[in-house]
Amino acid sequence: VPESVLRRHADASTPVFAKKKAQMLQDRENVRKQNQALAEPHGSHFKLIQAALGQSGGRTLNPLEITEQEELAKRQAAQAARQAEIERQQQAAAAAAAAQQQAAAAAAAAQQQQQQQQLGQAALSGAAA
Repeated sequence: VPESVLRRHADASTPVFAKKKAQMLQDRENVRKQNQALAEPHGSHFKLIQAALGQSGGRTLNPLEITEQEELAKRQAAQAARQAEIERQQQAAAAAAAAQQQAAAAAAAAQQQQQQQQLGQAALSGAAA
């Protein structure tokens, strides 16, 4: 085959191949965009990721670090529960002490009233005699 025929054939087929390749790349890009649109995460997904990154200082943690954070959170929750229990017990003890003081004050007032009545009766008996 003469070289001029080959050159003419190559010159004629080059734009066709270029056009075909560009069309193929465009089709791939369209498929990628379509798949990306189909796989769009839910809106809450972004919020969760931001919250997780905020807790970790903007870092993606490895499983060991995540486990350490969970254990730390559990320890803190347990300590907060213990502290709440201690405060509840202290409040109960304070309420019991206040009730005991009120009962003692009521008993003292009753005893004082009884003594006054006895003094009043003794004064009446002494005046009658």
